[in-house]
Order: sequence, then C-alpha cells, then structure tokens
Amino acid sequence: SSLYYWAQYDFFNNTHYGRPVEDTVCDELFESYVRPEGRFGSPLNTLIYKTDEDVRCRYSFKAPRYQYRRILVTINATHFKHNEDACLDCLNDNVDKIIVRDPFRNGTDVCICDSWVNSRRLPATVVSNGPSMELSLHVDRRHATQNYFKSNNPIFEGTYKFIHSPICGPTVMAAAAEGSIVYPKYEPYVYGGYGEDVHCMWEVRVRPERDIWISLERMDFSLEDCSLEVLEVEVSGRHVFTVCATAPEEARSLIIKSKELREGSLIVHFKSQAPGHSTFQLTWTELVELPRNSDGSVMTSKLSSPGECQFVCPGQAACIHEDLVCNGIQNCPGSNASTMHDEAPEICYARTSVHLNYVALGLGAAGGAVVAVVVIILVCRNCKKRPDQDNTF
Repeated sequence: SSLYYWAQYDFFNNTHYGRPVEDTVCDELFESYVRPEGRFGSPLNTLIYKTDEDVRCRYSFKAPRYQYRRILVTINATHFKHNEDACLDCLNDNVDKIIVRDPFRNGTDVCICDSWVNSRRLPATVVSNGPSMELSLHVDRRHATQNYFKSNNPIFEGTYKFIHSPICGPTVMAAAAEGSIVYPKYEPYVYGGYGEDVHCMWEVRVRPERDIWISLERMDFSLEDCSLEVLEVEVSGRHVFTVCATAPEEARSLIIKSKELREGSLIVHFKSQAPGHSTFQLTWTELVELPRNSDGSVMTSKLSSPGECQFVCPGQAACIHEDLVCNGIQNCPGSNASTMHDEAPEICYARTSVHLNYVALGLGAAGGAVVAVVVIILVCRNCKKRPDQDNTF
C-alpha cells in the first residue's frame, strides 16, 4: 500500500521590542536601565491573531522610584481594520483599541480606537506622572484572524523615552505660597543617568483662584542655540514662557492668570543637549491680582476676606501673603532694581523697626516687673528683721 501524508507550515517573525513576559502570549517589559528610549509596536508574530479569543498585549514601562523618572510615549500611527461596531465610546465599545494607563493619575489617560485622539490626528503623546506606565492593545476575536493574520501592516507603531533623569529631582511641586526649582538638583556626575540628553519635566500645582508669578532668578546656560537648550512653561497644552541663553532680562519673568490655569497646574520643561553643564533657579509666588477703582487706585476690598493675601505689592494691583514680606526672597513681581517690592529696604526697615519697638517695650515691661518683685522681697525681708532689732535696745 502507498503512504499518503500532508503538512502545513508558516514562517513568522518572533522579534520582540522589549523583554517578553513569561507565561503570556505577547506582553513585553521596558525598563529604564536596559534601554532609556526606543521603538515599539504591535506583535510582529501575526500567528497570535489566529485565535478564537480576544487578544490582549500589555506593554509595561518601569523605572526605579528613586530615579524620579517619567515615561514619554508617542503613538505615531495605527492601522485598525474593519469592525462591526463603530468607535464612539472608546473605553466601552467592543472595538480594537489601545489603552494607556498611568497609575499615578488615578485612571485612564488615553484611549485610541482610530487615527483620531481627542479630536486631533495622530501622533498622540502621553507623559506619565511617575516612574511607570502601561499600554495595552485590545483586539476583538470576531475579526482578529481575518484582519491581522499575515498582515504586513502593524496595528500600531510608537516610540518611548524615559525622561526626567535623577538630576532633575522630584517631578511634582505641591501647591504653596512660594517655591522654586533648582537645577541640577543633584550632582550630575553621580546621578547623571545614561548620558542621554536632558529633558526635565516638572508639574507645579497652584491653589484655586490664585495667579502665579514665575521668575528666572539665576540662569547659566552653556549653549547659545535655543534649539539645543531651552526652558519652557506650558499651561493647558500651550507654551506661555520660553527662555534660552539669548533671552533678554525683561523676558525672564511672567504673571499667569488664574483663569488660564484651568487644570490647576503648569508644566515646566527644561531640555538640553549639554547635561550637567548648565544651572538655573526658577522661583514662583502665588498672588491675587486686585481690580482697580475708577480713579485708578487699587481696590483693596479682598484684603479683608479671610484666606486672601494681606500685603499689597507697592505700585501694583497684586497682593501676596503677609508671611512672604521681608523673608529674603522677592515675591512681588518686578525685576527692575529701582522698582519697589516686598524686599525693598524701606519696607523691611520700617517693619523691623516696629517689631523692635514692640520687643523693646516687652523687654522693658518684663524688666520693670522683675525689679518690682526684687524690691518687694527686700522690703519684706527688712520688715521681718525690725522687731528683733528693737528688742536689743
């Protein structure tokens, strides 16, 4: 008799972008100390789409907490194919999609099920608020094989980068009456990371109904080219402040109104291709801009409201908290040396003199009380001795 047989085979690409996670079909791990930046995308092995189950591929990006890292992920292109359901509610619709989750933002940041994200075309960029982020690819089983098995186009393509190296310090600045960012936070040659270009990204939180004055107090940039080294402040996705080595002195401070701070914070970027060679100090102060009366004078009615600022900046329609006056740091706007502000000698001398007068009065009163007590004690002691003295005569 004759022997008949048949065989079926497929060639497939089993290349991975990150480190494969054991006991999973397509999960990958990206760690900062292995590769600080690179490309990634949907699985190159299309055999995983030949299935009767939904496909879930998770891409985890992680860095040690002590490094203060953030992850910048960009989805450059998607190639989702036909599905029976329309993509109307990305998170809840049963469609092929990408979900980006940030555990430090308490929920889902971005969901992509088409080439549009929040009414904008790709690329879509997401930055984590901490040292980890997870991106997951969801493929519906109903059309997985038909749409993606042996497909030459990847479902999505993207790039990642671990930004905010340890020399940048903490990523989030809590809301306060005043604060500052000092760069570098730590010794560059010890905590410089992997020698990559610097991209620091700080979030400065601001209390509700507070304006904020930002000022670059100290700046020593090593590169003259603004495309290679620049400090930027971003509010609600819009750049409102840009400073590089060639910026004039008057362009190094700015007041941002509370109505612009819709998200309750501003983002500070510092980018440099000369890591460890530049220094700066960016300070900020929360203040309240006051309206003016019809005669041009400052309307000070807010000063009597509890919780509002108590000191009106000289010659300006703005007030700050009383504790910030004469504390050694200029908190009133104005970079001109001739401009009166909260650290002006005239103001601080007057406040110090008043303070010293009260101290002198207090010391004088205390000293008088001590003298009076001593006199009374001596008189009493003398009175007790007098009867004994009279009996001797």
